[in-house]
Amino acid sequence: MKQKLLFHTCCGICFLSYLDFIKDYQTTIFFYNPNIHPEEEYQKRLEAVKKIAEEFKFDFVEGKYNKEDWFVAVKGLEKEPENGKRCNVCFEIRLQETVKFAKENGFTHFSTTLNLSPYKDINFINELSKKLAEENNLQYLEFNFPKQERFELLNKAKKLAQPLDLYHQKYCGCLYSI
Repeated sequence: MKQKLLFHTCCGICFLSYLDFIKDYQTTIFFYNPNIHPEEEYQKRLEAVKKIAEEFKFDFVEGKYNKEDWFVAVKGLEKEPENGKRCNVCFEIRLQETVKFAKENGFTHFSTTLNLSPYKDINFINELSKKLAEENNLQYLEFNFPKQERFELLNKAKKLAQPLDLYHQKYCGCLYSI
């Protein structure tokens, strides 16, 4: 029997990058992204991920879109540069919710597409995820691709996405990164 993997996903294209790496897991896609603004952008990304779940036969769960709580959490960090303190708070919010859901629903593993972006601090994301996994008796499926390989994986995913006509975003998602 396959181990249960909850895979936090911020967008469809990024998730497609992991298909070859998660074959041995019973994977559920977890879309929890209260940072994504405006709401129309959130809906476009949500629909792309749902389309992937349907096309590739993954279970799918949408977390609560609690954008108000997200704004409270990042208050005072609005002027932080991309990949600064605001991003770290945002990663923590999303990863903590992922771990909470995984633990409450019998998953053995979790991972996240957040560690794919060549523009994010994957060391922070991976270290935080390992810490949360240890604290919650879960396994973190770690990916630590070198920057060039992340670009290559994303390009491969874009090709996979073309026949599906998936939405491809132009920014990380938060209002301050537009």
